[in-house]
Amino acid sequence: HAPVGPYALKSGTSLLYLPENVQFNDEDKWARIIVTLSATDTTSHMGLIQEFGEIFMNEETKKKIFATKTMKEFFEVYNSLKGGGE
Repeated sequence: HAPVGPYALKSGTSLLYLPENVQFNDEDKWARIIVTLSATDTTSHMGLIQEFGEIFMNEETKKKIFATKTMKEFFEVYNSLKGGGE
């Protein structure tokens, strides 16, 4: 977590979707989807964090997300959860 500073030009998010799980810090923590955030202040990114939290804390939703094999499939599932299109 980096402090807010002038290096963040606007608030946003980036997603890294890996074909296989990677292990973090020699611990029993694995990830295949990595979400990064950029924020210009201390509050504007809170909605993004809440949205991703709601998605990834729901077991049924996680099953759908982790069953995807490509970024295209991921975004199809993600957009259907948000009720939006591509």
